[in-house]
Amino acid sequence: MLGKTVKQLLAELDSEELSEWMAYSRIEPLPDPWLQTGVLASVTFNSWHKRPRAPQDFVPGRRTRRRQTPEQMMAVLDRMERRLERRGRGGG
Repeated sequence: MLGKTVKQLLAELDSEELSEWMAYSRIEPLPDPWLQTGVLASVTFNSWHKRPRAPQDFVPGRRTRRRQTPEQMMAVLDRMERRLERRGRGGG
């Protein structure tokens, strides 16, 4: 994120300066580059599509799954069952 290895940072920063940066980071965190990219991607996407997307939709590994109702779960299972039945009849 800083463009340097830990070894390089330790060679260039003493303990006092590193502690100051760590304290500053707690007060004013460094921007998240993935979220910044997500903002740009969502602005671009939303200008071309009717269904808007949030910046988090473009950030890998941070998706939260939507909770399904019992009815939605049963609908998914029903679709799966129908597909399996079709495969069984078709000799697949």
